Amino acid sequence: MHGSRNVQITGNQFVKNSLWAIGLMPGVASHKKNTDGGSIVANNIISDFGHGDANWIWGNEQFSIRFDHGQEPDDPPLTDVIIQGNLLHNVGAPRYRYTVRFEGEPNALRGLHFFGNILSPGSSGVSNVELKP
Repeated sequence: MHGSRNVQITGNQFVKNSLWAIGLMPGVASHKKNTDGGSIVANNIISDFGHGDANWIWGNEQFSIRFDHGQEPDDPPLTDVIIQGNLLHNVGAPRYRYTVRFEGEPNALRGLHFFGNILSPGSSGVSNVELKP
């Protein structure tokens, strides 16, 4: 979702997604005086990730949760997001590289807070960066 300000993604079940199940991304309308963030991602279930009909397009290099940088270099970073109580349930070999993917510069993410999630690791681990509570 581009332009992810004050969004609440709560209590959903995402089944057989192939690209990503949850994605927060700042939008081009978020200029330096504005911000994207102040959101909550809580109590969602992601199951059978990578087993959808579009897996043949995207392959196993994807990730189930994505926190992206802005579309333009002057977009502000995604800031102040709570990620709590989410479950990624996987049966068998993972069909994703990372459970969570964080995009970095030029406007890296700030203030993402992870609490009480159960995230099955992908073929390269849970995240492309170290997760800190």
